[in-house]
Amino acid sequence: MANTLTLIQAAEMLHICPETVVNHIRHHGLPAAKLGRSYTLIDDDVIEWVRTQYLNGKKQENASCASIGVDRALLGTSTSPSMASALSEALAPQKERRRRNMPPRLRVTSGGSSGSDKPRP
Repeated sequence: MANTLTLIQAAEMLHICPETVVNHIRHHGLPAAKLGRSYTLIDDDVIEWVRTQYLNGKKQENASCASIGVDRALLGTSTSPSMASALSEALAPQKERRRRNMPPRLRVTSGGSSGSDKPRP
């Protein structure tokens, strides 16, 4: 027979905090019922949901990238030296001229008349 769990019991079962359980309920499809002000979960449903999350992770590991149509490399595999250098060049910071956030330099004018030869009082 399936046992019901409170939010805190489900969090302890999954080894996560209760806020994360609520996030999974709202956004990731963790099955729960809101009875009054609190959520109630069934332990069998939680276990089944965790298993589907595990399977989804396995499927995503070998999935192809939709934006460029290329299969993703498996994590932990090595790349060739030419590929590594190409990746390093692509990921290197752009070498641009540094922008200066300063006011323009003022030119100093020497001597000359300023329009009046009278000394200032």
